[in-house]
Amino acid sequence: MSSLSDGRRYERIPVLDYAMVRSAPKGHPFRALVIDVSLGGLLLRSEHNFTGGETIEIQIAQERGDAVTVEAEVRHSTVVEGSQFFLCGARFLPKTHDQRVAIVHYVHDAFRTGADKMMVSDMANAQS
Repeated sequence: MSSLSDGRRYERIPVLDYAMVRSAPKGHPFRALVIDVSLGGLLLRSEHNFTGGETIEIQIAQERGDAVTVEAEVRHSTVVEGSQFFLCGARFLPKTHDQRVAIVHYVHDAFRTGADKMMVSDMANAQS
C-alpha cells in the first residue's frame, strides 16, 4: 500500500511542460501546462474544464524535441480560485507496452531534471 501521506501510490514530481489535450479520439485540442507527474498520472492546468471520467489524449512537448502522447482518464477538474483556469488530475491509461515505456521515460526524465536542479541549488548554497 501507499507510504505517501496523501494516500497516493506514486510520488508526484513537479514539472512545467507544455501540452495539447483533446477529448479522445478526435476532439478539439486545448492548450495546457503539466504541473506535476507520477508513474500513475499527472496534473494539468488549462482554461478548459474537463469532465470527471472523460478519456483525454495528452501530447506533452519535451525539450529534446520529441513529444509523448498518452491517453488518460480525468479523475477531477477544479477551478483555480480567482482565475479562468482549472486544475485537472488525470490517470494514465497506457494501452501498449510502448506507451508504458514512454510514460516511464517521461517520468524518469522529470525526476532526473528535478534532481539535477536540487544538486545545483545545494552546491550554490554550500558555496555561500
